[in-house]
Amino acid sequence: MVLNVLVFVLYWVIKLLGGFGAAESGWSIFDVLKDYYMHFGTSVFLFAEVLFYSKAFQDFRKEFSVFGMIFVGYICWMEFFVQVRNDFPCGELADGTVSCGYPYLFLNYLDVEGRLIFYFIVLILGIISWGGCRKLVKGPGHSLF
Repeated sequence: MVLNVLVFVLYWVIKLLGGFGAAESGWSIFDVLKDYYMHFGTSVFLFAEVLFYSKAFQDFRKEFSVFGMIFVGYICWMEFFVQVRNDFPCGELADGTVSCGYPYLFLNYLDVEGRLIFYFIVLILGIISWGGCRKLVKGPGHSLF
């Protein structure tokens, strides 16, 4: 639930800011609906499942450590596996060098420092998302911890 909120917010903000590049031409209504389902519809189903059917947010240490492992694991996966094995998409950095292979176009335009800042911002948003989701599931009157 926490990661889904994070993906949802990041996807739509980055899409609105043009971080995924120019929109593909020739998208059918099916392609548009699929995009909305993947980045919005799944969130609705996941929220309903967590709120009404699962026993989420019972063990602070376990749930937060899983969130941390997924967060660090995904960044390591992109930095040390995906990027080094791909030569597309590419972006030109401020110093004129070309960076290729990151799965999201905007990451190819960021140097190491820029990506670290981006990852830190995503981490902060993830922690806020975790807190908000935990409070939503636990209800009023419950502590975040």
